[in-house]
Amino acid sequence: MTMSNAITLRAEALAPVLARLTALAGDQATKRTVPILACVHLSWGKDALHLAATDMEVFLEETVAVTTGEPWSGCVDAAQLEAFVKSMPRSTELRLAGAGETLDIAGGDAVARLSVLPVDEFPKASQPEGETVEVELSAADLAAALRFTVPFSSEDKKSRYYLHGVFLDPAGITVATNGKCLARRRLAGLKLPEGIIVPRPASEALLDFLKSSEAPVTLAASDRIVTVSVDRWSLTSKLIDGTYPEWRRVIPKRVRRPIMVDRGELRVAIKRVADVAATDKTPEVRLRLADGALTVAGGSVTAKVHTVLTVANGPPTARVALNARYLLATLAVIDDDMVALHLGDESTPVWVCAAREAEDGVAIMSIRTSWEEF
Repeated sequence: MTMSNAITLRAEALAPVLARLTALAGDQATKRTVPILACVHLSWGKDALHLAATDMEVFLEETVAVTTGEPWSGCVDAAQLEAFVKSMPRSTELRLAGAGETLDIAGGDAVARLSVLPVDEFPKASQPEGETVEVELSAADLAAALRFTVPFSSEDKKSRYYLHGVFLDPAGITVATNGKCLARRRLAGLKLPEGIIVPRPASEALLDFLKSSEAPVTLAASDRIVTVSVDRWSLTSKLIDGTYPEWRRVIPKRVRRPIMVDRGELRVAIKRVADVAATDKTPEVRLRLADGALTVAGGSVTAKVHTVLTVANGPPTARVALNARYLLATLAVIDDDMVALHLGDESTPVWVCAAREAEDGVAIMSIRTSWEEF
């Protein structure tokens, strides 16, 4: 192996970076049609290895400290490079060296030689247009806001494409909806002149990056592009060009006496209903409050199940039918032992939030149902 342009680093430093980049790089179908999109772009110079991957919508860049030789750059298959590095013990010292149209990677007694594609074929990150606004955010706060909202953004990017992302409201609030339920969470420090819609794939990728970030992150937004960055990595994404719905109209009014119930017990009861109704496209769970007890019921045509839970507070009586999967997703993002259910009449959305936090929560559309069956 030619060592004049070689770099050295441990497998434990490179493996997690490649995992993130490979997740973005193209699948096998993309590899056959546009091979460069299945690649990770590598370049190194003094003391640093720079890596990048893109799916043409999101552009990820990361930097890893290395011991370097002469500068080199090239594009190699992301999945192949990750597979080799992942097969090495974490403490293995890796040596990478470019040699013409190949990249050699050695670790211990193992050596891999990967074909290199020209760097001029690799797409460049989109550049901002017009004025760019920058804000500094806590990595932990941004991660918490995305974790709370991303699951409720639409997974369908063709129908109502403007819902296929997280809306950053100028008032410092993150919002996501799929048309059936809507989540909102405040984000301290988020001050933008206009709201922007960050696509769901970019938001999911950000979540993965933010897990290991402690330093404040910089969010730079222009008319069409958003970039979130810290010292060692940056993510650039095109924004969704569309008008976000008037989401505040969807938020139901808080009731004076919400139902307070143990989150874990409620989750178990709802999952029991969802499991029994597993074959149903829309597993329905029915919540009925009477005499200080909440009955959680549902099932399928051939089997029905119900659980009675003890609750605190709440009106004398109330009932509503909801999508069990949406309710489970809501309970998964709420960090509190007790949750509050703001039930109005049977036709209005239900507001679900932490018992100690009424502002941030999820609105779930109710389902018309026949109560005589239970």
